[in-house]
Amino acid sequence: MTEPEFAPLTRLLAPAERQSINLRVKSTLVAEARRHDVNISEVLNRALLQHLRELRRERWLAASFPAIVAYNRRVDDGLLLDVLGNARCDE
Repeated sequence: MTEPEFAPLTRLLAPAERQSINLRVKSTLVAEARRHDVNISEVLNRALLQHLRELRRERWLAASFPAIVAYNRRVDDGLLLDVLGNARCDE
């Protein structure tokens, strides 16, 4: 079996090793965050996770849109259950 294109979000939420990276952040934001004892790493982790959720949602919607439209057209024509329900009422 092949790996999915994206790891499940639950895997991204699981405890994991931290990785150091270099970032460029406005000095005024860093100073204000420090004045308020903000854990910048934690804020970045939460914001990045939210951003990834939104990206995945947008990509899923774009990839699924044709199927959603086709399903909605089929449902607009009526469901099989509606036809069966009407047949029973006519008896």
